[in-house]
Amino acid sequence: MAQLTQWLWRHEYWLPPGFTWEDMQETEDVHYPQPHHLLFGLPIALLMAALRFFFERKIAIPLSKKLGLQEKVRQKPPPNPILEAFYTKWRKNPQKEEVSGLAKQCDLQPRQVERWFRYRLNQNRPSVTKKFCEAR
Repeated sequence: MAQLTQWLWRHEYWLPPGFTWEDMQETEDVHYPQPHHLLFGLPIALLMAALRFFFERKIAIPLSKKLGLQEKVRQKPPPNPILEAFYTKWRKNPQKEEVSGLAKQCDLQPRQVERWFRYRLNQNRPSVTKKFCEAR
């Protein structure tokens, strides 16, 4: 284990040419970042996540409603396991040949299959309020 540690922390891997770990020792005048300084990032990240959560719930959503942003009512596609399997496994916008093949499999018109894919694609799009909350 000691050999692995010695191999892993060789100064050739981590430091520029001409420097060794002895050069990186702290003195009263010189202070270098230490590994435990990375721990400061964790509470800061949690604080930022909590701030964002609070901002979205208590400020951005009520503000969007006061500004008059309204959600579009999106139609859900009728349940169809064949089309859903194609949507998730292959592609979200099928080509004309694929539409006609899927229409025959599902006993639907090609226009109905195209509409199903359009409705299904719209289900994954973010809402206006969500876009407003995440605007930079």
